[in-house]
Amino acid sequence: MKGYWPTGHLAIAVAILGVALSGPAQTTNPPNASEQAVREQEALYASAVKRQDVAALRSMLAEEFLATSSRGELRNKAMELDDLKPNPEYSMDDFRLDDIRVRLFDNTAIVTGREILEVRYNKQPLTSLLRYTRVYVKRATGWQIVAQQLTALQPATR
Repeated sequence: MKGYWPTGHLAIAVAILGVALSGPAQTTNPPNASEQAVREQEALYASAVKRQDVAALRSMLAEEFLATSSRGELRNKAMELDDLKPNPEYSMDDFRLDDIRVRLFDNTAIVTGREILEVRYNKQPLTSLLRYTRVYVKRATGWQIVAQQLTALQPATR
């Protein structure tokens, strides 16, 4: 009876294999109003950083803003704004965000994603790839960034 597979067993095996290979069901839910507002803030933030618009960034960052840089330094709002302002030795070529994920908890949003920063320092081009976590709190004036953490990623080698 070697190699004997009753038809019923074969059908069950095929069904189990089909379910196993199909993976978990995925649904796509449209973002709710709060998530959409936070995503819009992220886009505004990226645009302000790219333009080095310190006035816009000043209103986006909460007074108690605290960041952990990719080098492990703790930075407050004033330090962050000082680094982002226009400087003759430093120019912003591009700043992009991708892989953005938003998680909401009442009036708090945790945003994770990836930043691609292209700058010129003393006319030398530099590109940084970073993973980030930003924490927003909803205030009477809208969503503000209260915390940020950056982790440097190694660029892909070819």
